[in-house]
Amino acid sequence: MIPRLLRANSESIAGAVPEFARADVEAFAETTLGSDERATINYVDRMIAAGAPIDRLYLSLLAPAARLLGERWTDDTLDFVQVTTGMARLQMLLHEYRPRFVAGAAGGARRALIVPSPGEQHVFGPMMIADYLARAGWTTSWESDATSAVIARRVREEEIELLGLSCASERHLSALERCIKAARRAARGRNLAVMVGGCVFDGKPQLAQEIGADATAIDGPRAVVAAERLVPARAPLQN
Repeated sequence: MIPRLLRANSESIAGAVPEFARADVEAFAETTLGSDERATINYVDRMIAAGAPIDRLYLSLLAPAARLLGERWTDDTLDFVQVTTGMARLQMLLHEYRPRFVAGAAGGARRALIVPSPGEQHVFGPMMIADYLARAGWTTSWESDATSAVIARRVREEEIELLGLSCASERHLSALERCIKAARRAARGRNLAVMVGGCVFDGKPQLAQEIGADATAIDGPRAVVAAERLVPARAPLQN
């Protein structure tokens, strides 16, 4: 099923950034819950064929679908197995389309590590943020289930300049704060920028500063803007 917006405006969609109605997001989210693993990919393929830019699909379809699954878990509309299946399908999409999403971007000198906060199981958001940064020319990596000690070690050994941490639950904020402190110690005097995100920070930007972070961002494009401000690109060496 092609969303109403694309049916009405498929010819001009490349010039006008499309938005997806709630009903379209719900229909897409349903494809992540069915028995056909290819249904979700086929849905996105149809959107791309209709002219939808892939970055807008990331921002206005995939991300809202992930939030919708989370809402349905919270209100008990979906059970754990269903939400796990749906999120796995969305993560599969990021793997499937990542080469196209970051095409043409060369890994730059700036290094970013994007991870869920210790204790968090949500990896879709960090994966998407890592892709947006890679598209903007960062050398990025992410890890799905890292402890504070592992994160600190990677910051030290890989000379990470930007650490991005995602948190969806208030009960993990204390662990997140400890993780940030450990990472800064591991940087050993280097200027480590720390950016946080996740629904726990929605409408509470001051919370990021309270736990020791430098910035927060609610989506991929804003994460890139914040990252560029925190770690400006270095001028090339002159011969």
